[in-house]
Amino acid sequence: MAVRSLARFVLPLLFLSVLASAQSPKTVRGVTMSDVRFDKVTGTGTLTLTNQSGHNVTAYALGETCQLADGTTSFQGTTEDYGPTAFTNKAFRLKETLQENFNCPAGSIGAHVAVIVAIYDNQTAEVTDTRTFQDMVALNRGIAHALQQLSDAMKNPETAQQKIEAVLADRKAGKNDANEVLLQQELDNLKRVPPEQQRTFIQFEASRLQHHASLQAQHATVRRLP
Repeated sequence: MAVRSLARFVLPLLFLSVLASAQSPKTVRGVTMSDVRFDKVTGTGTLTLTNQSGHNVTAYALGETCQLADGTTSFQGTTEDYGPTAFTNKAFRLKETLQENFNCPAGSIGAHVAVIVAIYDNQTAEVTDTRTFQDMVALNRGIAHALQQLSDAMKNPETAQQKIEAVLADRKAGKNDANEVLLQQELDNLKRVPPEQQRTFIQFEASRLQHHASLQAQHATVRRLP
């Protein structure tokens, strides 16, 4: 059994979606949940997930409805995305079992947890919370667009840094939806490379990023199951 915290992602970025809802969403059919435990004193809990879907899971989300002491509830959705399996070689495998942790605000007197999104390696998804699913797809599209923009910029070593800076500036101005964190990360990496090694680094990155961009674009294309 693998043990992981939901706050950790396989991709080198942290993607956290926190929403508000008055109702507790239902769980999807393909990923079952068992052994849910919640400690009212600490506001923390654990649960076990099993992939019974017939496919590898490439991303999923938990919805945690926390019951507060004043009678109100708060809802948060926490997602884990493995990225394109062909690139990362990671997934929540068929029949695999995982133990996960979840958290509620201090003073919560109870918690209802559900698997609200499960995205499969055949590019379909089971969804019981539309907003979380839409956020996950939009995020992956932004990553795909950033990778493609970076790959295009790296095709000319002489102008690569200037082009990345221009794409990043456009993103900050709201002119594109490329993932800003990924753009900044790649720009920082490039600036750390010694000048005499930059051409080799850029040529390598151009090929790597193009391959990753193609796989990420597929990863971001998902059909929601009825």
